[in-house]
Amino acid sequence: MIKWFEHTEVGDLPTEFTYPFNYKPHPIAIKASQKLQQYLSQKKWNHNFGFERDQDGKPTGKMFGVLVVEKAGRIGHIWGFSGKLAGTNIHENFVPPVYNILEENSFFRNGENHLNQINAKVDKLLSSPEYIEIKKKLIEAQNQYEKELRALKLKHTEQKNYRTKQREKASEELITILNNESMVEHFELKKFKKNWQDKISNLEREVNNFELEIEDAKTERKKKSKNLQKEIFSAFSFKNGLGETKDLNQIFREISVPIPSGAGECSAPKLLQFAYDQGLKPIAMAEFWWGSPPQTIIRKHGHFYPACKSKCKPILEHMLKGLKVEANPLEDDSMEYFLEVIYEDESIIAINKPDGLLSVPGKGKKKSVLSMIKSQVQDLEGPIIVHRLDMSTSGIMLLAKTKAAYHHLQRQFSEKKVEKKYLAVLDNILKSKSGTISLPLRVDLDNRPQQMVCFEHGKEAITEYEFIEDKSLGSKVAFYPITGRTHQLRVHSAHINGLNIPIAGDDLYGKAGKRLMLHAQEITFIHPTSEKTMTLCTPDPF
Repeated sequence: MIKWFEHTEVGDLPTEFTYPFNYKPHPIAIKASQKLQQYLSQKKWNHNFGFERDQDGKPTGKMFGVLVVEKAGRIGHIWGFSGKLAGTNIHENFVPPVYNILEENSFFRNGENHLNQINAKVDKLLSSPEYIEIKKKLIEAQNQYEKELRALKLKHTEQKNYRTKQREKASEELITILNNESMVEHFELKKFKKNWQDKISNLEREVNNFELEIEDAKTERKKKSKNLQKEIFSAFSFKNGLGETKDLNQIFREISVPIPSGAGECSAPKLLQFAYDQGLKPIAMAEFWWGSPPQTIIRKHGHFYPACKSKCKPILEHMLKGLKVEANPLEDDSMEYFLEVIYEDESIIAINKPDGLLSVPGKGKKKSVLSMIKSQVQDLEGPIIVHRLDMSTSGIMLLAKTKAAYHHLQRQFSEKKVEKKYLAVLDNILKSKSGTISLPLRVDLDNRPQQMVCFEHGKEAITEYEFIEDKSLGSKVAFYPITGRTHQLRVHSAHINGLNIPIAGDDLYGKAGKRLMLHAQEITFIHPTSEKTMTLCTPDPF
């Protein structure tokens, strides 16, 4: 299970374990990943990764992981994968699952079989000819009742109108006859309703007998499913570097968050659990995508990605206790930035934001455009941030010095009257010269703040682009966003149905580099005071 490195392969080892939610793989983890990728390439898999056109099944990529470990002075590495691979979660050369829910005769299998029996019972009741027939009869009876009731009421109304006219010139004897006719109609309607209600009630009783049995089965299914799920979560028990053990119920109860589906089945928790079980010291880790990209989130073949936040973060925060872990680079506030003001008057300020600086203070980082500009300009009414740039993106940002200016500019942004031009260097050569990308976006709930393509719940996102020239890293392009969604340019560039080429240096949707090669170069808007059209530019940094 452990693959040992040759002494000459090791080199310098990290002094701290990998921070799993934002990292650049250590060279030793990259070497381990390359060995795993070589193994994946050579082995014939009963899983369609999308490399062969004639292979059965839908092409589906998979997340794999490596954990570099130390034992008795020797350095090695172990391999893992997320979820199932080729229909099973146990494969030679890979660490086992924390709990094998697919094991024969396990409580999960037995519980699953029982749930399947209940499902079959519910399906049988719902599709039984007797149930279908009696429901049909009930609906027909209700419709017929309504039809005949309307006809009878219409008849009675016509007769009532006739009697009203007759009463105007009727004798006492005729009035008595007319009143008797009214009474007869009253009892006729009453009898009509009773006969039909008795008939419908009998049919409803028969339908309810079936539906009570169905509801009882569904209630039993829900109760057993909940208990089985709780038992499964108890079986997923995780160790940490302090020797402590907690199951999923305990881990997620502490943060008051529902346990997401698939929690504990990703490669990172599997790898760490195996290491602790075998007395191995974790040194470094890395996870990469292998195979076809999905249609929603950005995953590129062979690229490294951080651990997911919704399922893995609570688990890994427990499992990494006792290890010396790298600091979150997003919380490093030690960098010094120069905030270049490119335009200023009594209403607005335009600055050239450096890459790496937040637009507004974050949870870990306090240094931002907002905090820095407040220290430079004392007469701001606020709110002053009109629009934002990603921390990794450089370029023009507009800030308002008065509330009136803020509202004026905000209205222009919301009405899509502001024109923006971004420069980007892609991670490869772009073949097309220009075009439009339209892919709706929403937040990836498993990995906030990352975005994903979603045609069902996503918001409209449109980007125009044009090729400028080829550079050493890849093609240089100009982006013209029509909408202003979070990470729009980064996702539209990287997605398989967009340009299918990440922006160079994109640590979220591509490969990390010295910086994200994305720059807001130009902005055109109407000045909030003069009402004149203004265009502001910054130099091309690429």
